[in-house]
Amino acid sequence: MEKKKIIVFLFVLIMVLSVCSCDSGKLVLSGNVFIQKFSEDFTTVKYERFLSDLTFLEPGRNIDGSSNIDGNGKITGGKFNYSIGEPASLNIIDEEFFLGIETWYGTAYTDFRTSENVMGFALERFPVDSDDFFFLTNSKSKMNVKSNSYKNRNDKVFYIYVDRNVTISAAGNIENFYHGVEDHVMATKDFNLKMRAGWNAVTVRREVSGIYSGTYRNPTRIEQDIVETVSRGNPSLRWILVERPK
Repeated sequence: MEKKKIIVFLFVLIMVLSVCSCDSGKLVLSGNVFIQKFSEDFTTVKYERFLSDLTFLEPGRNIDGSSNIDGNGKITGGKFNYSIGEPASLNIIDEEFFLGIETWYGTAYTDFRTSENVMGFALERFPVDSDDFFFLTNSKSKMNVKSNSYKNRNDKVFYIYVDRNVTISAAGNIENFYHGVEDHVMATKDFNLKMRAGWNAVTVRREVSGIYSGTYRNPTRIEQDIVETVSRGNPSLRWILVERPK
């Protein structure tokens, strides 16, 4: 197996407006919550509103797995509300820090740079106290699967806190690798993020297109191209609960 792994995310959800107040010392998030329901062959998906209450096991999860932050939030009647000021602990923002965002898609960048020595924190998801769901996350996907080809797209938002104004940049890269019946070409794009002191929304977009033999869920051969971009911004995505396997 290659060192870099492609994790196929098939989160396709119904549209709902998410509210984010960031670019400051305080982050405020809110929005309706949904559950994703895939067809048996994983080529279509439907969405159901989540209308119950849930509490969080912890106030938020960093991309490195830590949760040492002082946020407050819950899901009430299917509506998510959350707020946080400065995280309780910060990490040096370097190439290793940003690798947590990159490896969400199993990608690689080169020539990572920051304009200042900066400390920060990247809020990724909210683990919930539930036997049915793992966590809540802000994501949006589109799928277009045909008889022997597909063209999918996924966006996911990370909320990054920095302790000063900074520009974070990296150069894109292209990798070819193989995994079982899968033949991948991965391309990452250059990014240049001008971030203000406080909370900033950063979106990672992954576009995947390819052809396959067999079925989409159980292919005998896949050839696909993957393009990833990183940019500032908080588009209207979906707050989704990721289900536990049953």
